Amino acid sequence: MATNKPRITLTLEPENYELIVAVAKAQDLTPSKFINGLLFELSPGLNNMLTLIGAAKNAPKEVLEEYAGIVDNEITRAADYLRANQNQVDWLADSIGRRVSQPPYINKGVRSKTANRKSSNHKGSVVSGHFKGKGVK
Repeated sequence: MATNKPRITLTLEPENYELIVAVAKAQDLTPSKFINGLLFELSPGLNNMLTLIGAAKNAPKEVLEEYAGIVDNEITRAADYLRANQNQVDWLADSIGRRVSQPPYINKGVRSKTANRKSSNHKGSVVSGHFKGKGVK
């Protein structure tokens, strides 16, 4: 399909190319549309970076040194934030990938009563909220 949009040629590392193609395919997109969408999401930050680069070129050395420390702190905070989010994504992916036969994590260790096992004499449980006079007044 003909387009009037500007074009660019990228040379990628093989693993980056494979990743882009795989993610695009998973989202039913072409690699070009995926990268275009990715750049659209990044454009506010890229515009801010461009403004800062322009200001840095004209700033005195003392100001640049002061801001270098601030930027380093922000990079550390951003890395911590991204690491925490990646851990959440990893947990979610692990949870989704778990076999259906496995119980949810919250239910691990909970057993149902069976015909072969005698029921205990407990009148209730903390979980169910039925204490039946077990130390509750």
